[in-house]
Amino acid sequence: MYELFHSGRIRTTNLLRLAVMLGVFALGGSAIAQDSYRLNIGDRIAVRIVQWDSIALGFTEFAALGGTYSVGTDGMIMVPMVGAMSAENYSLPELAEAFEAELQMRLGLVDQPGVSVSVVEYRPIYVLGNVARPGAYPFSPGLTVQQAVALAGGSLAPFADGLEGESAAIRTVGNLRELGLDAAREAVRAARLRAEMRGDPGFSPPEGLVHPDGPAALDALIVHERDLFVSRREGQQRALDSLDHTSALLETEIAALEGKLIGLSKQVELMQGSVANAETLQERGLLRSDNLVTLQGQLINLEARELDTETAIYRARQNVSEIERERIALEADRRLEILQQLQQSEAESDRLAARRDTNLRLLVGAEALLATTQRAADVRMAYRITRQGSPQVQEMQVDVTARLFPADVLNVETHIITGRN
Repeated sequence: MYELFHSGRIRTTNLLRLAVMLGVFALGGSAIAQDSYRLNIGDRIAVRIVQWDSIALGFTEFAALGGTYSVGTDGMIMVPMVGAMSAENYSLPELAEAFEAELQMRLGLVDQPGVSVSVVEYRPIYVLGNVARPGAYPFSPGLTVQQAVALAGGSLAPFADGLEGESAAIRTVGNLRELGLDAAREAVRAARLRAEMRGDPGFSPPEGLVHPDGPAALDALIVHERDLFVSRREGQQRALDSLDHTSALLETEIAALEGKLIGLSKQVELMQGSVANAETLQERGLLRSDNLVTLQGQLINLEARELDTETAIYRARQNVSEIERERIALEADRRLEILQQLQQSEAESDRLAARRDTNLRLLVGAEALLATTQRAADVRMAYRITRQGSPQVQEMQVDVTARLFPADVLNVETHIITGRN
């Protein structure tokens, strides 16, 4: 009985291994030296788990336990029903065996399940130095130094001949001209904004200002900014005049309403006297009651008109106050707008000045490099890999055919070998 059970268990284990080897539950992605590769922080792995079902006579996948896992910063992976498992520095077969043993213990299985582990995403590589786009790039199995440099946009070889050096100098001169155009434009713009901030009737460009295209181009630029200055000032003045005109109309309306209110107040006062006299006569029987009612109605009407006039005066004064607030806000908004534009203009002028200085230095460097490259005999590239090894970091000089590993740092260097005339 024991022999039969033992042999069946051996047969089941072999079948599970065969199922994984034949890809019954296929895994995505490629692998590199699966038996020797050691997992590390940042790797993502895919896990598939199968169990032989002796009743159904087939393999059953544990889909809830399989899936994709990332090796965390603590070197662990989190697995449902198992919890944290150490994965750092494990080979894929070692981690698969650890999975099998842990699952058998946790789930109380008679036989160990079959576990397959593969890497679906490796840690990135890093390309630094004399390349077009230094940075991190995805790793793929078989990636060579030459391919990694291509991913980073290729190497930035220095000028290998005088024509390249001359082209660089010409491009720098062109950049300096464009910067001069922008700097002149910003200088005149800033002068206009400062005059607007002070409320001056006009403005003058900074003394000693030079335009790369000559005095005529500078005059055209100044005329444009002066036209803009006049247009903005007139637009602001029209808005203020409109508010002043509306305020003047309201003041005229208030004066008329106040005159009307004086007349109504006198009429109310007279009518109140008439009503009082009528009430006395009515009490003595000398006046009919309907005449008294008529007088009281007239008094009520006069008092209502008086109240309406007072309300109209109050609303008109409110409108005057609102117009005054709009005037203050209009002037404040304009000053704020001018201040923001002036700050942007000054910041742009500073940036242009810094770029101009940089291009001047590049021009000097290009001229020096032109003289150097005219004597250059050779341009050589050097490649150095820094690899996180165990127990220490490894650095090695390699050629373009060398293969990279996940998390490798590739440093690309350029050396000019000069000769003598």
